[in-house]
Amino acid sequence: MEPQCSGPKTDAIPQRTLYRLLADGVAGFHIFWTLLVFGGAIAMIAFPSYAFMEILILSVTLLASLPLRFTCPVTLLEGLLRKKIDPSYDNQGSFMVTYINRITGMHITRRTMDTAIGAIYVLIYAYGVLMLIYR
Repeated sequence: MEPQCSGPKTDAIPQRTLYRLLADGVAGFHIFWTLLVFGGAIAMIAFPSYAFMEILILSVTLLASLPLRFTCPVTLLEGLLRKKIDPSYDNQGSFMVTYINRITGMHITRRTMDTAIGAIYVLIYAYGVLMLIYR
């Protein structure tokens, strides 16, 4: 006869830790990529030759989100991993909205954030193209 345990399953704890590490790693990559995109705009001012790289990064970012109706695939991956830890997790479909709202206590909607990010992308892209043309 096997003894019965009334406590939580011990094999679930390492699995939750693994999902947390993966989700945090994805969030870290997302922070890096976001800084690369927005920091690239500043880099183009200091180093005009960086414009080609910035346009490439923006293009990859936009092309990756097109099949998902302008939802970032990295946001979706992080959401799936976080739901494995907590099924009630909701990132509102936006990495930026989730963390800006959580850190600042504000309530920015996804639509507002998508509009702002879209406008910033257009400005960065246009500036990058002008840098390539007039350098």
